[in-house]
Amino acid sequence: MGTISGTILLSLVEDHPNKKYIKDFYNRTWMERYGHPVGAETSTLLWSITVSIFSIGGLCGALAVSWLIKILGRKGTLMVNNVFAVLAALLLSLGELARSFEMLIIGRFIIGVDSGIALSVLPMYLGEISPVYIRGFIGQFNAILICLGVFTGQLLGLPELLGQESRWNYLFSFLALPALLQLCVLPFLPESPRFLLMERRDEAGAQRAFQRFLGKEDVSMELEEVHAEARAQESLHTVSPLQLLKNRAVRWQLITAMVTMACYQLCGLNAVSHTLPLTGATPFLLQDSVSWMPYLSFACILAVIASFCSGPGGIPFILTGELFEQAYRPAAFMIAGTVNWLANFTVGLLFPFIQEKTLSKWRHIHKSAHRRVHPEETVRK
Repeated sequence: MGTISGTILLSLVEDHPNKKYIKDFYNRTWMERYGHPVGAETSTLLWSITVSIFSIGGLCGALAVSWLIKILGRKGTLMVNNVFAVLAALLLSLGELARSFEMLIIGRFIIGVDSGIALSVLPMYLGEISPVYIRGFIGQFNAILICLGVFTGQLLGLPELLGQESRWNYLFSFLALPALLQLCVLPFLPESPRFLLMERRDEAGAQRAFQRFLGKEDVSMELEEVHAEARAQESLHTVSPLQLLKNRAVRWQLITAMVTMACYQLCGLNAVSHTLPLTGATPFLLQDSVSWMPYLSFACILAVIASFCSGPGGIPFILTGELFEQAYRPAAFMIAGTVNWLANFTVGLLFPFIQEKTLSKWRHIHKSAHRRVHPEETVRK
């Protein structure tokens, strides 16, 4: 649910035409404070900070995961994490009323922390509570929820719903709904049985957790499997990220997880997502003569995102959990999450500048093509 909250916000701010209203709010606030419009360079910088601060928050969340799950456990960390989503929703929803674009930036940072924690702890929790034969299928839900969050954000931001200048701030209140739903549901779910048995040494609690998750009384096989893993690692304690980086025995597993996470952000999907407000590059040349082309482009881009999230998009999170044993897993998720958010930050910081340059070139091409197709309009002018 934290993943849904983060991706709803991501799509509302970065990938939707509502960003025009947010930029206008920035300009109005700047005018009220300083008596002159915000400069183009400053405006682009403020927007880049607004976009990329989400990734900085995600990085901070990922770095805190190893410490949080030791104290609170998997379930407890997910419970506490919802506080960040509710706080972010309040800041983002009330930012316009308070005439403070800083509240939007801080809200973006806090929901980034929420997403950074969720994207590390949720795959870990799902992997530890799932039977082996359906572990990959269950783990894929993380990517599916990301896709659902993007779609929900785009749907809510349509002009027919809340995508209007007078309503855009109400969109952010929807960030609190997944968090509140999780606060209602998660208390009824047990803690990870692997965590209870291997780290808390609570065999009775682990047995009850397995019984509830699997829906059967006899869970001796599952307990024995965890006991066997515990015996194999009885000389090992939970390692720190630095210890994991120094351990040559898991060097290639770590490199695999890091490269996969980096490619997840740099594979081009973020660029596809960012083109949603442009309704595609090709329709730029055709939308004057073909009225339905922008809608077709919009649908195709959403289809690409959906196919990625329901296919290869979930692999990096599943892979990190599968490659490492219990003692290494928290540190591995922390390192992989750090790489993921650093790559996301790079894309978020640089993309507005790349987008601005590219758009200016496309506008020039569009005008040139329009003059060739309609020379009579040029003559009249």
